[in-house]
Amino acid sequence: MGTDRGEWIGRLVFEAQDRTRQTVLSQNVAGIVRNPSGVYAFTGLAHLGTYEGFIYRVAPASDGRVTANLLGRLPGTPSNLVQDAQHVTNFLVSTGQLDSAGREVFRCLRLVRESVQPGHACLPPRRLGSNNSSKPTPLRGAA
Repeated sequence: MGTDRGEWIGRLVFEAQDRTRQTVLSQNVAGIVRNPSGVYAFTGLAHLGTYEGFIYRVAPASDGRVTANLLGRLPGTPSNLVQDAQHVTNFLVSTGQLDSAGREVFRCLRLVRESVQPGHACLPPRRLGSNNSSKPTPLRGAA
């Protein structure tokens, strides 16, 4: 499960079948997806001029705990994740920059297996701050 608590920082938590929970990451979680290469958590923060984002591969470790290994840093804060039928995840990244009309600049990217590439099928941006929620995103049984 993942939460985004804005400046108060969310968590990525794994809940086992016996209902025990393990905190995997202390970061705001924008989304969790599964594709043929594994399970991935998108994290980030857009606050007071900070626009950062990361993708982690989430998997069980040899000791039975769940780990999150950094796949890469994003050029901004991820949002609007949508996975298509081919398991390609398109998402927006808020760069924190403004265009000449004063509108926020977003980049459309996609995760294909473990590769981040330019995207082409992103949902339109939501107003900044509208995705801050403490509602968990399910990740039950994914790892």
